[in-house]
Amino acid sequence: MMELKVITPFLVMTYAQLLEDNAYFEESFKVFETGLAMFTWPSLYELWVLYLTKFIQRNRGTKLERVRNLFETVLELVPVDVHIYIL
Repeated sequence: MMELKVITPFLVMTYAQLLEDNAYFEESFKVFETGLAMFTWPSLYELWVLYLTKFIQRNRGTKLERVRNLFETVLELVPVDVHIYIL
C-alpha cells in the first residue's frame, strides 16, 4: 500500500504498531519515516507526535543527536499558522 501510495496516516500508525509489537523497532521507525514523506499538514501532526513519542520512549536518553534532528525536521516542516495553533 505504501508503494502504491494508497495508504492513510491511520494505516501507517497501525503498521508501525504491528512491527513494534513484534519487536521490530527500527523497522517500525522506518515505516513512520516513509509515511511522513507521503503526507502533508495537518495529516502529519498525529504521525509526528506518535513517532517522536515512540522514538524517545524506546531510546530513553540515547541517540540524542537523532532526536534533535527529528525535532529540527518537524519544526522546519510545520507551517507558520500551525506554530500558532500548537502554542
